Amino acid sequence: MVRKDIFLDKKSLSEAIKIWSDALSENKVYEKLGEEEISSLESSGRVTSREVYSKRSSPSFNASAVDGFALKADSTEGANLNNPKYLEIGTEAIYVNTGDAIDNPFDAVVMLEDIELVDSKIRLFQPVSSFQNVRMIGEDLVTMDVILRPNELIRPEHVGALVQGGVGRIFVKKKPKILIIPTGEEIRKPFESLSKGEYYDSNSYMISSIAKDLGAEVEISDILPNNADKIVGFLNQHFNDSHLFIIIGGSAKGDRDLVGMILKKIGIILLHGVSIQPGKPILLGFYKQKPVIGMPGFPVSAYIDTKIFVKIAIEFMQGLSGREPFKINVKVKRPISSQIGVEEFIRVKLGNTKEGIVAVPLKKGASPISSVSNADGFLRIASDIEGIEANSEVEIELIRDISEIRNQVLFIGSNDPMLDEAFNIAFKNNRDFSIGVVNSGSLGGLLALERGECPFTSTHLFDERTGTYNETYIRQIISKEVETIKFLKREQGLIVQKGNPRNIRGIRDLLKGDVVFINRQQGSGTRVFFDYLLREEKINPTEIKGYNNEELTHISVANAIKIGVADCGLGIHYVAEIFDLDFIPIQEEEYDLVFDKEYLNNYAVIEVLKVINSDKFKNFVRKSKGYKFVESF
Repeated sequence: MVRKDIFLDKKSLSEAIKIWSDALSENKVYEKLGEEEISSLESSGRVTSREVYSKRSSPSFNASAVDGFALKADSTEGANLNNPKYLEIGTEAIYVNTGDAIDNPFDAVVMLEDIELVDSKIRLFQPVSSFQNVRMIGEDLVTMDVILRPNELIRPEHVGALVQGGVGRIFVKKKPKILIIPTGEEIRKPFESLSKGEYYDSNSYMISSIAKDLGAEVEISDILPNNADKIVGFLNQHFNDSHLFIIIGGSAKGDRDLVGMILKKIGIILLHGVSIQPGKPILLGFYKQKPVIGMPGFPVSAYIDTKIFVKIAIEFMQGLSGREPFKINVKVKRPISSQIGVEEFIRVKLGNTKEGIVAVPLKKGASPISSVSNADGFLRIASDIEGIEANSEVEIELIRDISEIRNQVLFIGSNDPMLDEAFNIAFKNNRDFSIGVVNSGSLGGLLALERGECPFTSTHLFDERTGTYNETYIRQIISKEVETIKFLKREQGLIVQKGNPRNIRGIRDLLKGDVVFINRQQGSGTRVFFDYLLREEKINPTEIKGYNNEELTHISVANAIKIGVADCGLGIHYVAEIFDLDFIPIQEEEYDLVFDKEYLNNYAVIEVLKVINSDKFKNFVRKSKGYKFVESF
């Protein structure tokens, strides 16, 4: 193998895949697994190591393919409307069900609907040919038929064929064994108590789940410190037990990132860095002819790199050709920016519209794993393309089954816990209900409605010139016919820590040097209202510590305050109550729903309207702190 000491010398994705694939082939990783004999009944998802032959014919006898009467074909010769044939039941014709054996002297079956019963005889008006409506011996399988070939992924239908063919045990490849090694003093096992600056090791379990779905056997080690000697010692200790090593959190260029340094000393570095976003700082190498992956610590980067490079390694080990994700062509209604020279993986939600399925981009970045767990697929933008124009047709790689999104429509708009509750009730009430939620803020929701990305949205935008909510913005932004439902009134105010230790009483108290604020994203109704409050108080936003720290939902604002990331944020009373925080009321706001009239007959829209008009939902809202219904609702 040619040695390559490349440190963050980024390769294109296609180059990286070729380098990785060539190295896996050169090191003959497909010969390392060995085989084992297992029950054919438990073989689905495994990969054959030998060809598999049928041990019996199926069916093993001539069988009726229909419900009817077995008879001798030559006894029906000459039958027609003018000269029907009569056959005695019990001697010349015998009643059979589908699947019953057809024995000599009978060699055909006439269907029930093609005969008439006359006393103890059947009457037929047309002849039957030999072996008509009969499944012949071995029609499905014949002894020594090949059911499976080597290196074939066994599917559920294969299991059925193996049973029919009398094959009880088969030889399959042993599962590739993967050892995942999380590293870092700041990493903790799931659900342990966390201190400031510490994170759960979610990556190991996400990667493990993907690898298991691909047919691997996975072990997750204890979390190792950022210590080269300990990592090398651990690799050597477990070297013979695994086929692939994944070291998490040591692939980027930095003082504590040790995987590159380790492999440079004891192994081979194939490449360090791929021109994709997220997922750029991956490291691929070998140690004693076993593949090693240095996986970035950001969750989305780790997810994408696993779906590409871990998948390739597992497939190579099992002798499988690459399995491609299901893809569909859809439209994007808004422009999407992209960085030249980097292949980007944009997470998207998909929704059905009058113009077909549209894709809506979700949050970018390598860290927010929710942008993947909430996504329906990926839009891959090639490195030589500078973004996507609005109304372009694009190809989406699905990460959810097409059946889950075929009837899905999107809700894009302002977040509210009561609306989330309405969606939850609709999901519980009806398995066919399908709606994808994108929390974009009020302005983003109105623009999405105008572009035709969603059938309805929500808004709570305050117009300081008129002192009213929503109507001005709807008129300015929306050109199509819409119907507005005056939905809820909510108490908006400052959310502060329990006991209000910073003694915050109003907006001007945010100027205190020790007060850290947590804001909402631009375009949200809460952000619009907060900026109005600052103008009223003649406060420059740059004077607010934390003004540029943004969250997408009221709940995430309350959570940031609860865990001490911030001292204060603007939000609704309800979330302060459920997080056991204090609340300083400022103003009652109007939270409205806006529907595109063309979608009022849409199934998902009808279900949402049904829920929010139900007594169950209204009683839930009335019991919730800081809410009341608008009188007209």
